[in-house]
Amino acid sequence: METKPGADFRARDAKNGAVYGPLIPSLGAQGFWGGLGGGREGIGDTLGGQQDYLVGASWRVGPGGLFDVGRKRSADRD
Repeated sequence: METKPGADFRARDAKNGAVYGPLIPSLGAQGFWGGLGGGREGIGDTLGGQQDYLVGASWRVGPGGLFDVGRKRSADRD
């Protein structure tokens, strides 16, 4: 049985993508700036600043992500 040049490399890349690809997280960052106003009896003389920051990492679980057994089996067959 003859194979096309590079076919074994493509199969190996597909398998590596199915096994290791889901381990790479999606990264995100957000920042919020603003002020909270108010005061005694509705006088706006006490304005306080506010900053919130968020950095997150997430992984997909299920189809196309972690624990996708069908995708790994499909890559092993090729």
